[in-house]
Amino acid sequence: MASPLVRRLGRVLALGGIAILAIVVAVVALLQVPAVATWAVNRLVTFVPLSPGYTLEVGGVGGNWLTSLQLRGVVLRQGSRELARIEHLGARYSPLQLRGPDRRLRELILDGGTIAARRGPDGWDISGALQPSGDTAAAGGDFLVDRLTIRRVDVAARLAPDSVARVKGLSLFGRDLVVGDTLLVVMDSLGAEIAPPGEPALWFTLAAAGEATPEVFRLDPLRISSHRSDISGHAVLPRSFDVPRMADRLDVKLEARPLALADLASVYPAVPPEGDLTFQVGASAKGRLVTAQLAARLDIAAIDLEGSTVVDHGAPSVYRIRGKVKDLDPSRLHRSAPIGAVNGEVEADVRGETLALADGNASLRLRGSRVADTDVRDLDFNAALTRGRADLRLRGHVLGGSVRATGWARPFDSVPSYRLDGGVIGLEGTEAVARTLAGDEGEPVLDLRFRVSGDGVAPQ
Repeated sequence: MASPLVRRLGRVLALGGIAILAIVVAVVALLQVPAVATWAVNRLVTFVPLSPGYTLEVGGVGGNWLTSLQLRGVVLRQGSRELARIEHLGARYSPLQLRGPDRRLRELILDGGTIAARRGPDGWDISGALQPSGDTAAAGGDFLVDRLTIRRVDVAARLAPDSVARVKGLSLFGRDLVVGDTLLVVMDSLGAEIAPPGEPALWFTLAAAGEATPEVFRLDPLRISSHRSDISGHAVLPRSFDVPRMADRLDVKLEARPLALADLASVYPAVPPEGDLTFQVGASAKGRLVTAQLAARLDIAAIDLEGSTVVDHGAPSVYRIRGKVKDLDPSRLHRSAPIGAVNGEVEADVRGETLALADGNASLRLRGSRVADTDVRDLDFNAALTRGRADLRLRGHVLGGSVRATGWARPFDSVPSYRLDGGVIGLEGTEAVARTLAGDEGEPVLDLRFRVSGDGVAPQ
């Protein structure tokens, strides 16, 4: 039989437990009052480690606090300027999963918002809102979200005083989000309207799905379109080319049917806005050697190129290219380029510790081409590289005459140097000059010799 002391202690503990439970119930009940809940949350956000000059405000609060919470009118400011506003931010959770090094939400919903960011000399203003943690070990662990929903978000990113990129109606439906040392997420769908810098704004539609895994970033399918252009395909990009199993996963295939030059001109004004470009582009990797292919058509012109290079820091310099061009008018790609028709082939295979010490060869061959008023019947240019020095050889027929030249160059030194000796014989229009100098007997021709040498790339 329990002693009187034990019975009294039991009654005290029971009363204490009831009192604590009553306090918890009262606090939870008070938190259901909107004004109290809003006051409490605004007190809590003062503990967010914001950088000096930044403030965070919450306009309204809902939810039961034990398993769900909704915030309305969340505003991030830098001084008097509003950087971001979220109309509705909701979360569902289990309190037990908010403890420990890894914090987990069952669901996170962001519905309606605007972001206005500026890039300055020190980077983007919005990226400096949070103070960097001085103790990364203490702040360790991951932030996990089982279901992620983002809807109706508009972004204006000011790249320069007169250059603003815009995103309208951003939506993302995802799951298994992990924010930690490595960002992971599965995107069931991603969509937005995107406008590159320029006035008036030209809007492209982005539609994609994909994921960020420990090894790759994947967008499959991927489609970018406007009322004139349509680009579709997929892209798998390794997180690192230092790890062979990651690098080998590179897989990019995009097709434009078509890309309107008017759309391209809105991003790069030097491009003439008339006509449509169709292309297929792909990229793959074997280790750190990346190979890309391009097949493009513009009017009657055709461009087929394949190139390879080794990527990542500390990698040796390797450049390989092979391609053909048929009936290409340079003026169709750049406003300042001359009208013409270029037919030719290019090949290069250069490799070494650095380009300044590279070995290899490169060649350019033109056949039946015309640039402005210059006819190029055939032209062969070859360069053989040894330890960064290129021995040059040029042969061809231009403007009814023949041209030849030999020499050398060191194009990849910090200060390039070069020497070229050659001559031109029988150019159109030089017959009269030849007869004036040599007389009317026979068939004199004008043989012009030249030498070019120097250091650097300035005209003098």
